[in-house]
This record gives sequence, C-alpha cells and structure tokens, in this order.
Amino acid sequence: MTDEYPPHDGHSSDQEHPPHRADPLHERAEMLLEIGRPVEAIRTVERLLGQEPDRVDALVLLARASLAAGRNMAADRAARAALEIEPENVLARCLYAMTADALGRTDAIEHAETAMATDPQLWFGHAVLGTVLAHAGRFDDAASAVGRAVALAPEEAGAHVMAGDVALVAGRLDHAEQAYRTALGLAPDHAQARNNLGVVRMRRSGPGTGLSDVAAAAALDPELPEARHTLAAYVRSVTVRTGVAALGGVALAVVGGVLTATLDGDPAAFRLPAGLLAVVLLGWLASIALRTPDAVRSLTWSTIRSRRRYWSGPSSAAIVVALLLAYATTGVGVLLLVLVVPVIGGVLAIRLDDERLSADR
Repeated sequence: MTDEYPPHDGHSSDQEHPPHRADPLHERAEMLLEIGRPVEAIRTVERLLGQEPDRVDALVLLARASLAAGRNMAADRAARAALEIEPENVLARCLYAMTADALGRTDAIEHAETAMATDPQLWFGHAVLGTVLAHAGRFDDAASAVGRAVALAPEEAGAHVMAGDVALVAGRLDHAEQAYRTALGLAPDHAQARNNLGVVRMRRSGPGTGLSDVAAAAALDPELPEARHTLAAYVRSVTVRTGVAALGGVALAVVGGVLTATLDGDPAAFRLPAGLLAVVLLGWLASIALRTPDAVRSLTWSTIRSRRRYWSGPSSAAIVVALLLAYATTGVGVLLLVLVVPVIGGVLAIRLDDERLSADR
C-alpha cells in the first residue's frame, strides 16, 4: 500500500470550506511524513490534536502517518473521527476505505466508491477504489479504476505505485514491474516503489534478486513496514533453512551409524562418510551465505546474532558440522551421541516458520 497522498485536504475544488490555519506542528508533521519518518510525524500531530482535538486536517494527517507506519487501527480511528466532524472530506473517506480494507471490513468498497463519486477528478479516490476492488478479487474492475487514476495524474509517482500494487495482487507481474519502474522514473527515491519492485523480482527469481531493492527501500525509509517485514521474513527463512540443515545432518549421521552397527561393520568405516557429510553441510551453509545479497548480509547476520531464537538454526548446524568433523578425525563414537544436542535447536528454528513475529512487522 502506498504512502503517497494528494497534497490537498481532501475537499473537491468546487466545495467551499475555509482553509485550516497554518500551524508549525502541522507543517513539521507533514515534513516528517514526507521524508519517511511517520512515527515522529504521529507524535508531532498528536501534540497538535492535544491542543485542537477537532481539527480535521490534523486527524487526516494522523490517519496518513498511521497508515504509513503500519498502524491500521490508529489510522482507522483517526479517519473515522475526521469523518464524524466533516463527512464530506474526500481524503478522510479515502483513508477510511483503506483502513477498512486493511482491517478486513466489508464496507471498504462502499466508502471508496463514495469518495470517488464525491470528487471524480481526484486520482487518489480512483486508486483507492482499485486497491480495495483488487483485494476483493475483482481484478478487471480494479485495473480500470487504477487506470483512471494514472490517466488523471500521470506525473504522480503514487498513482503508478498503487497501479503496480493492484497488478501485484492480481499476479500480473509484468504490469506491476512496469508501474513501479515508471514511479521510480518520476521519483527515484520513492521507497514504496523500490520495495515493491524488489517484491516482484523476488517472486520471479527468488530472494537473491529482489532483496537488494528491499534493502534500498529500507535505507530510504527505515520505518517502511513492508520493507522491514520482508527483511525480517528473509532472516527467518535463513534461520529455518539452517535448522533444516542441522536436522538433516543429524538424521543422516544416525542412519549411517545404525547401518554400520547393524551390518557388523567397523564403526571406523563411517568416519569417511561422516567427513563427507560435514563437507556437504558446510557447502549448503556457504551457499546460503553467498546467495544473501551484500546489501542485506550484514543485517541478516547481525539480526541472527542479536536474537536467541534466530541463533538456534545456524548454531545447531555449526554444532552438527563440528561433531561430524570431530568424529571423522578421531573415530570416537560418543561424538555421534552428542548430536542429540543440535536436534533441539533445529526443531526450534523450524518452528519459527509458523510464528507471527509481530515485533518484526
């Protein structure tokens, strides 16, 4: 979902409403949101609302900043409050439709259609309608709506980003990539467009191709929820894959040891296969590291080192490799029994794949 919004307060040009009084807090919050610091923008505009709780433009700005920060419930409350004071505010209606869609409510399309009908010349209204229609599975209608948004505002990067988002939801990756590249041509520092282009490339060719774009988006906007979530998901996937490597190594070692014992063979005969298994596991771990783009490699490993649950996968794999190499070198059978230790870490790492890591979102 894009963090681009039309520059006015949501009124149609033919409606007569007095402009809101300029305020330093409002201007600062706008600036913070513009440079990709929505959390600070939220704190700033909340100070303004503490002084003027019924100020509609501040409530709209709070909804915008909350959406940009991924705080959908807070955005919903702010948009709803703005509409209670000023029901004809088009931008507030658009934001309310977006929050309804994000929260899974069924009235999202109704509010988006109301906003579009109120001001048919507002590109954002058409783009929001396209977004909620796409999430409802009405892809052709959604494409038509965002097409109208782009036609109304061909120079607005945000319109192209939202058109790309609709294409991405519909699985039309070529259209999505073209839209995001157009947006970046208009606004090279557009974090959302850069992130979503990375998502398209990842869906096509795997994480190695698109993670650099996601990392670049996070650098442009450190608070961008989508980029943070994508990078956190990749770190989790590294943890899970190394946990799988640990369990796979343990399983093969146990099978090899059991076969050696049951076939009345020389236990030392398993030393060479154990060493080869250790080399194979090392190669797998090295391939994971090498496939991690340079732009996110340091972030990946620093996150793994700093979080105990993430460390369970790589550390378990390292223990398996070390024990197998030690057994291959010494032939001491008790070392194979110690392989039970990394089993726990491997299981914990794999369980991470089923967790909702809300702290990383």
